[in-house]
Amino acid sequence: MAYEVDDKRKFPRLPLEVQVNYKENGFANSKDISSGGICLITEEALEKGKIYKLSFTFPGESDRFDCLGKVMRSKQASEHLHEAGLSFWDIEKSLQKKIDSYFASA
Repeated sequence: MAYEVDDKRKFPRLPLEVQVNYKENGFANSKDISSGGICLITEEALEKGKIYKLSFTFPGESDRFDCLGKVMRSKQASEHLHEAGLSFWDIEKSLQKKIDSYFASA
């Protein structure tokens, strides 16, 4: 699978559509992932600079990954949805390996 690289972005992205827990009883769907972060589609605007505990599972996997994500950008995606780019913070080696494997299989 080929993927596009936006020259302004530090890391290339791959589509990833999974449910992400990003706050107590709060879930969002992911849009894409990179080795540096994840893009979420939310019903509310996320505050730039805020840090969330993220928890998600890759498609077809059972292991749940937890990490911190800092909101780097947030914008209105449609009338009722927002798009937020979160940069990974305090990422565990097991998650980094999984992301690297996901890119290698693309």
